[in-house]
Amino acid sequence: MEKLRERHGYYLCDETLRKWMIEEGLWEAKAKRERRVYQRRVRRGRFGELLQGDGSRHAWFEDRGEECTIVIFVDDATSQLTAGRFVSAETTIAYQQILEEHLSKYGRPLGLYVDKHSIFRTSRENSSAKENETHFGRVLRELDIELICAHSPQAKGRVERANGVLQDRLIKEMRLQKINTIEEANRFLPKFIEKYNQKFGKEARDKEDAHRPLREGDELERLFARRSTRKLSKSLSFQYEGVYYQVEPNSPNRFRPTHVNILEREGKPILIESGGKEHPYTQWEEPIRGKPKVLDSKELEAYWPKEQKRKPRKHHPWR
Repeated sequence: MEKLRERHGYYLCDETLRKWMIEEGLWEAKAKRERRVYQRRVRRGRFGELLQGDGSRHAWFEDRGEECTIVIFVDDATSQLTAGRFVSAETTIAYQQILEEHLSKYGRPLGLYVDKHSIFRTSRENSSAKENETHFGRVLRELDIELICAHSPQAKGRVERANGVLQDRLIKEMRLQKINTIEEANRFLPKFIEKYNQKFGKEARDKEDAHRPLREGDELERLFARRSTRKLSKSLSFQYEGVYYQVEPNSPNRFRPTHVNILEREGKPILIESGGKEHPYTQWEEPIRGKPKVLDSKELEAYWPKEQKRKPRKHHPWR
């Protein structure tokens, strides 16, 4: 309706237009369904006190491009979108990119409210808290950001409703702008977020900003690096991701550590450390048989056949 008024000057009731679209076969009427009652939760008082994060996989470019996912952060106190990005699949790297965007613009929030995806938590039993911690969970802990995992989509309803609004408005805006790729969409998204926040943003009850600045030792590239441990052989070599590596310390005969820490950064060579010191190494060209990559259910969505369409569950908040 808003676009009809802005672009064509037509002023119609929502229900009138809906009935016309049903008569023409452009809209399918839905029967009323039973609803479970969820009590309302009071918004947090300050901007940055709690973020809600989620990814929404959808045909964002309709039939003009491939299906993809948008990952967004919504502030609980103001309903403002603080960061967002189109990606091929909902992955740890995608959430790190969104978190880095938010940190660079606003600072460290107090908490992040997400679902129970394996990016954020594991389901292993009889393990210590540290063993149950995922890579992204460790990043949040080291940044002193509380991680909260919701038991249902309705629990983080603000970000779920934002996804519903985006699937309505953002798709139409990108159709008008003739945007057909993830790259074009990511260039357009900041402008849309600014317009979205002006229209749907709320005033926080408390004017104080709860965000905290990054600390002096918060080196994001190092914090976001994946960390692994490997045992060295007698020749000071080890295997990692199907490749042989040879550690080359200044004094090999005096090199005492039996284990080294590996820091893997996106698109960059690995770092090898022990005792807080970085060591040079040689990567051998000799290939070895490595483990197959394990994908979770949301990453598999990027490889599903295009013609396979999925519908949200019966009680999904923005079905």
